[in-house]
Amino acid sequence: MQLLQLQHAADLPELRGPSTVAGLTALGEARLLDADQLESLRTAWVTASRARNAIFLVRGRPSDQLPRPGVELEGVARACGYGADQDAGQFLEDYRRITRRARGVVDQVFYGQPPAG
Repeated sequence: MQLLQLQHAADLPELRGPSTVAGLTALGEARLLDADQLESLRTAWVTASRARNAIFLVRGRPSDQLPRPGVELEGVARACGYGADQDAGQFLEDYRRITRRARGVVDQVFYGQPPAG
């Protein structure tokens, strides 16, 4: 988001703010991201933010790394809305899938790589 702000904020005043979600919306409205790219980045931002907050709740200190499988990962999964009947591994798989899609968007937008498929 910050790289896109640097590239386009001179022409788009809506990008000159601290809100990632508002910035993504502005990029979509300006058609600098297509709907799929926008949704991938928005989903990844929300997912990563929830995970970061959940890690803080579980560990009692900030971290940007997901815990290894075990009690802490289970706690993070529960704090992110995964039920007690769900395997924490599902949370991990979902997180990885979402972040891989976002990485694909970055590759498309900044490096001109075609979508993986």
